[in-house]
Amino acid sequence: MNVIYQVGRFTDYPVNFSINEGEKIFEKKSVLSSFVLRDFFQSQGTKAEAVLFYPVSIVFNMNFSKDKNLPLDIKEELNKTFENPADYLINPEQLIEKMADVYEKERDDFLILHSIGAYLSNIEINGKYSDIVLNVLADMIKRLFDKEVKAFYIDISSGLNFYISAMLEAARHFSVFANLFYWGERDKIPSIYIVFTDPIFNNKVEKYNIYKEKQNFLAFFNSPINKEETIKNFSFVKDGIYQEKEMRKKKGSLVKKLDSFTLLYSAIKNDIPLYVLSNLANFHSEEEITEEIKKLVDSIFERNKKFGYNSSLNVDKNSFNKALLSLALYKGIVSLLNRNGIKYSNDEGIEIEKLVEYFKKFYETFNLTGNYKVLNTEIENLKKILENKLDESKYNKWIPLWQLKEPYKSTEVDNRNFFAHSGLERNTVEFKKEKDKLFIRYNLENYALKKEKNTEYSIVEKWLRDNI
Repeated sequence: MNVIYQVGRFTDYPVNFSINEGEKIFEKKSVLSSFVLRDFFQSQGTKAEAVLFYPVSIVFNMNFSKDKNLPLDIKEELNKTFENPADYLINPEQLIEKMADVYEKERDDFLILHSIGAYLSNIEINGKYSDIVLNVLADMIKRLFDKEVKAFYIDISSGLNFYISAMLEAARHFSVFANLFYWGERDKIPSIYIVFTDPIFNNKVEKYNIYKEKQNFLAFFNSPINKEETIKNFSFVKDGIYQEKEMRKKKGSLVKKLDSFTLLYSAIKNDIPLYVLSNLANFHSEEEITEEIKKLVDSIFERNKKFGYNSSLNVDKNSFNKALLSLALYKGIVSLLNRNGIKYSNDEGIEIEKLVEYFKKFYETFNLTGNYKVLNTEIENLKKILENKLDESKYNKWIPLWQLKEPYKSTEVDNRNFFAHSGLERNTVEFKKEKDKLFIRYNLENYALKKEKNTEYSIVEKWLRDNI
């Protein structure tokens, strides 16, 4: 499915558009270029839909009263709206749909966007630019999940400058989101194209060409959440996304997933693979994370219905994106763990060679080859130390590393040593030899790994939060 977005114009002035695709030339007369591009895709056997964005202020134009094509009942409704816009701004969908059926009935779907500023002589709309960006972004994600979109085409041939800017910004945020969400699955990431036409000035040009250019946006393995925000317990969720008391349940659900994400991300970034394995069961599933993303996206549409369009959504764009992109990266990581077939039981531990093998592929996918080199060096050093320490008398039982390595006594777990040795600190790990295989696991009863009563995090987890 290809989705073409364009700002609607409520115009009845059709022109000839042309698409030149190699040897193929597709020409059609229409009021909007997005309709022609959609029809071109469909003529090639590709599913496509044209989705129009209508600024809520689009109806505030006295010229509609003189338009002979507009039915009398709509003109009367418009006049009432001009005099008393409050009801319209709470629920504008019905009137906009009636007018769209007159001017742009070829559309497949439409979305109403917030407006900014003064209109006519008595109308002031207190929307924000960020409201427009968030609505477009939310719509893109919703369509991705609902319709398995292969490409989005952002037609910038119509609309005021700030609507075009908002569409382009939303496309950029979406592209980063999709790259994180489908990390390592490039075939699932929708392409983004910018669409534009020759300038249209109501002149007698024979035809107007439609152009499209592919856009490329980069995404990196980098947490949108920083240390300060973990210390504040993700207060940006309450302050910038779910402020209302009735949204406490949603806030709690989102914060739990962001908390788990920060621990998982930090463990990978800081090369602590055994923590990742030991906590696989504690991380959320792909389905749970995806559902949280859907709830976050739906909250934008819910606010439109609740607050209408005369005021802002009251959602901080940066906070929303921070949560959205964190969830996307969380899902990307969990999906990669699942695809690599990584499984672990602390009772059985993991064969030391498989630990390196699993995370070699994992780190390569996230461009963390430096982590692999450090981990591999650490494992090789441990194997040398243990080579003559685990004789047959010690086979088939777990032995703490501190009993096999000088000074042969348990000491406090040192923060610096823990991170310097890929989390395989002498007081925290145990080894077991079975025939020619060497297994490793954490001693989860160690005070640094164990959550004490009335504590939310173990000492190691506090370190991971501090080193995100």
